[in-house]
Amino acid sequence: MRLKINWDIWFGVFLGLLWDARNCKVFKAEEVNIQALLWKIKHYVDSVQASWTFETATNPKESLNSCKMVSWSPPSFGFIKINCDGSVRPPNQSGACGAVFRDHSRAFKGAFSCNIGPCSILMAELWAISHAIKLASAKGYQRIWIESDSKISIEFINNGVFPCHQCSSIIKDITAGAGSFEEIRWFMFFVRLTIVQIYWLIMVTP
Repeated sequence: MRLKINWDIWFGVFLGLLWDARNCKVFKAEEVNIQALLWKIKHYVDSVQASWTFETATNPKESLNSCKMVSWSPPSFGFIKINCDGSVRPPNQSGACGAVFRDHSRAFKGAFSCNIGPCSILMAELWAISHAIKLASAKGYQRIWIESDSKISIEFINNGVFPCHQCSSIIKDITAGAGSFEEIRWFMFFVRLTIVQIYWLIMVTP
């Protein structure tokens, strides 16, 4: 089946990456490689399009296949959902992290992003969760959903690590912070998206 192109996705990703390229040129004096930028746009769009799933139609009069987008879903009533993400940029492995907060009515409740210096991608993902928990606590939220695209981060938080592990300190901070909430739930976002893409998806979802 030929997948219909969603021009809203192309337009949103294009504007976001174009703005990022503009900022790199203005503030970091980096030259913009048009071919690389176009490839990056296509790669980002493909990652979003990859989250489309196909299912067999139940009505034989309809098309044999129908498609739906697997998009951001709101938390249960009374919860705040926090989408977290970390990234590392070569060649110096400079890390950054961020998160977006929304409630059960899809209302935007806040966001943050910050640079965290050279680190591994796993540490960047964990720092995103750590900062998100601290900010949620500072805002007085008691019931939260934490959603991350890092499976290993969620596994480490739920199962723990050995004291000698390089992530043991931040895992300890996260679990200690999580204990201050009335209820906290952990989820893994199965499609690899950057926080910019997650933010765009949830802001345009009706």
